[in-house]
Formats: sequence, structure tokens, C-alpha cells
Amino acid sequence: TNTNLIKFFPNPTTDVLNIQLSNNEVGNISITDINGKELIRTQTSGQNTQIDLSNLSKGVYILNLEINGQMLKNKIINKDLAEEILKKYFRH
Repeated sequence: TNTNLIKFFPNPTTDVLNIQLSNNEVGNISITDINGKELIRTQTSGQNTQIDLSNLSKGVYILNLEINGQMLKNKIINKDLAEEILKKYFRH
């Protein structure tokens, strides 16, 4: 698997993280906090997988994606949606 063919977006995100694979390989996904505590575990579902992060408080998390024995780790940032709306409409 070529990790260049894996995309995840948006990052930072406010509620849903999309993971896009170049093919239909099955992979294991886990989201951990920065201390390594696993918060979400799931599998990729085809080429496009959505992970609901709305239950996580805002902060930095680690996306761990394992496909064919290869491990990809990436930092993801979960932002508060209300905070985003306030920034957009009430700029000083």
C-alpha cells in the first residue's frame, strides 16, 4: 500500500473525519488521545470511510490506520463547531 493514496480530511475537523483510500482494502482504524488511550476503533468501509468525532472533546488526537501490516499515524485536531461559527460571524 502506498500511503500517498490515503487521504483524510478535513483536518482540523469539527465532527466527521473522512478517510479516502485508493482502493477497497480493509484496514483497521483507531483514534487515540495523545496519551495512547484508544477512544474509537473501527474498520475502513470501502474507499470512503467516515468517522464521527462529535463525541470527542476538542483537542489533538492520533489517527492510527493499519492496512496490510503497514501502520500510518497522523495527528488530527478536533475543533468545537460552536467556536468555529462564532469566529466566522463575529470577527473583531
